[in-house]
Amino acid sequence: MMQKFYKPNNTTLLYLNSSFNCVKSSSISLAIQTAGSGYTSAPTITITSASGDAGSGASATCSLTSGAISSITQNNGSGYNALPTITLSGGGLPGVITNFSGLVGGSGYALPPTLTISGGGSGTGFAGYTTLTPTSVASIVITNGGTGYSVGDFLTFNTTGGGSNASAVVSTVASGVITGLTLLGGGSGYTRAPTISITSISNGTGAVLTCLLTATSVGGIVITSGGSNYSSAVSFVFTPVSGGTGASATPTINLGTAAVIVPSFLKTFSYTWNVPDIQINDLARLSALNIISTNFNTATPYTYRINNLQYDSRDSFFSDYGYPILSMAQNVNVCSYGSLGAGDFCIILTTQTIKQIVISVDDSITAKSSGQAAAINFVIALEIVEYNPEYQQTTDTYAEAFSNRLKPHFT
Repeated sequence: MMQKFYKPNNTTLLYLNSSFNCVKSSSISLAIQTAGSGYTSAPTITITSASGDAGSGASATCSLTSGAISSITQNNGSGYNALPTITLSGGGLPGVITNFSGLVGGSGYALPPTLTISGGGSGTGFAGYTTLTPTSVASIVITNGGTGYSVGDFLTFNTTGGGSNASAVVSTVASGVITGLTLLGGGSGYTRAPTISITSISNGTGAVLTCLLTATSVGGIVITSGGSNYSSAVSFVFTPVSGGTGASATPTINLGTAAVIVPSFLKTFSYTWNVPDIQINDLARLSALNIISTNFNTATPYTYRINNLQYDSRDSFFSDYGYPILSMAQNVNVCSYGSLGAGDFCIILTTQTIKQIVISVDDSITAKSSGQAAAINFVIALEIVEYNPEYQQTTDTYAEAFSNRLKPHFT
């Protein structure tokens, strides 16, 4: 092997910071953690980027086999530095209580009974309430008489489920405490007990009053959350609040469990820096001097990989500035070109204008197979050395390479 030496014309140093003037391009992959059951059609997969993250473009569809998700077709997107949220919707809503049938209203309910469920396996999250057939206000219970009220203070009935025209006034007080009320009219059309506020002549406060309705039957069910993952039979439970009995209904549900799709980072991350124009006039080489990481936990080794060669914090030492330096990275082979120097981590440059630097790695600087954490930064120090290709010699008689006056090239 013959060795030639070139004379440098000038040298440019670039310090490329992972969090400054840099576009990180990383993509995600989706995997089926739980296939689910009971799907009647393929659910819609929605990918929502984490707050503040620039990741976008990822999308996915899925296919079913016997009511379970069997495969995913995806577009991996780019720019993700935090894992997005994956949600599934539609698909027949397996394990979700969607409606009811066969309502039997019962009788004697002065207030709507509470609604819960029993059964359903490991399903959770159902919420709902009952309403009565339209009725009127029958009486008012004084739970707390408050203070500062006067006879004649007027009660306002605030409806929560229809109804109107109920009216009442304060009829007796004792030292400002309400002791008696007069119901002037029960109104009509109330399906839930209205709440009460008082217009007080003397600015009374603190009274707590509860309406009881004329006893009637349950007229409806309102489901506010259908829950999820109900895989076995479910029953409604009607619990009386102020009397009543006999209400029942059958939940409408497609038994099954929801699938769980989880994201992970792919092992390729590209970091792109826009740099001031660097004009290469004849011949040059681009080489990495060091990779410096800050803000990492020394107790948990991080990894950094370039073209499948892996290094971690055990390959590093602390610089004079207190930052760990991956010294081994100086010898990583990142291209198939020859070298103008003894180090392998370099690229031969011909006449051109450099406007942008792109470096790709196949893991993050935090932990293998994870994304680039916002708290971790790194700096890659690059050196661009231009040469006079007409000046070359086959020997270094005066050891000028040690002072960088000459650069070796192995051929």
